[in-house]
Amino acid sequence: MIPSATPASRSLRVLLVDDHQEARAAMAKYLNIIGLDVTEAVDGTAAIAALQAGPPFRALLTDLSLPDIDGYEVARRAREISPAIWIALITGWSVDTDDALNYGVSEVFLKPVNLGELCRVIKQRVAANDLDVTDEVQ
Repeated sequence: MIPSATPASRSLRVLLVDDHQEARAAMAKYLNIIGLDVTEAVDGTAAIAALQAGPPFRALLTDLSLPDIDGYEVARRAREISPAIWIALITGWSVDTDDALNYGVSEVFLKPVNLGELCRVIKQRVAANDLDVTDEVQ
């Protein structure tokens, strides 16, 4: 089952960065269904521009391997722009969690991402007061 969300949860802005169009579109669609306000970026440069343009994002979901700058650098720059942002690094590669934390990453998810788990983590760590999730994600 997909969790339900109240219209007020649309105020929780999430920036999703992935150069793989199909993966980004599928994840964005799911996150929109649960009521998040998702902005998509195709690379690190577009992500940084979106972060600088405002209004602020509450969460950043970034792929590690991007065509211009890597997800670590996106995370580092995002943390400079918005110190309170929650950052998830999404990767198909093995990463050292300590290295990720040094760049400001809050959580690491391995591909393929379990969208139910991602939504649970967003609910627990970012959106506890913003989402009205009444059903468990199956």
